[in-house]
Amino acid sequence: MVDNSKIWTRDKLINSLVLLKNNEIYRVADILNVEYRESKFIRTLKKEDCWKNTIMRYYVEATNARNDFNLLYNLIVKKTDECMIEPYDDDYILVHIRTGDDINGRGLANKDNYNFYLSKIKELGKDKKIVLVTALHFGHHEKNRRFRWIYKKDIFQKNIDLLLKLIYEIPYPIEILSSKEVDLDLIYLSLAKNLLVSEHSGGFSNVVKQVNKIHISKIG
Repeated sequence: MVDNSKIWTRDKLINSLVLLKNNEIYRVADILNVEYRESKFIRTLKKEDCWKNTIMRYYVEATNARNDFNLLYNLIVKKTDECMIEPYDDDYILVHIRTGDDINGRGLANKDNYNFYLSKIKELGKDKKIVLVTALHFGHHEKNRRFRWIYKKDIFQKNIDLLLKLIYEIPYPIEILSSKEVDLDLIYLSLAKNLLVSEHSGGFSNVVKQVNKIHISKIG
């Protein structure tokens, strides 16, 4: 048993987390699921150089189909090989936690999410090393004040409070994986030998769950 309150201070946690403050474009589940394939953010994804060589740019260039998880899996494997990324092995369980804008729905303020993670991690963490995979995602730009998912300091602080509370209740050592490049989280979660996501934590969790099923079926 480990006392994580002696390991994870508030400052250490904040410094370990990536803040995606104005992430209007690279929203994986929305890119896969949007019905109108020429919507503004899809056009931006296709056009702007900053999205070149990303998995979701490859996806929208390859197809207009929605939710083609087999194609997405193949693109993830391709990017993993190209970048020589080593997925986590069977010693680890990767836990995707939605932090950021929608804290009450898809985040840890939703008691179904909080209780699910705590009970499952306590159960599975006896035999596995625990990696919490998360980034503080805010899906609207700050200039769009009328929109719901803009960055707010009080929501940021509430995310830290709840994540810290969860970590302190986990009796095992934990690691944090938080990436500026969304593709890295997409790769590590999709290709994990052991993946834990809540059914209430939103579209990105569902995407990695579906792709991970394909991966597990292929590796046996």
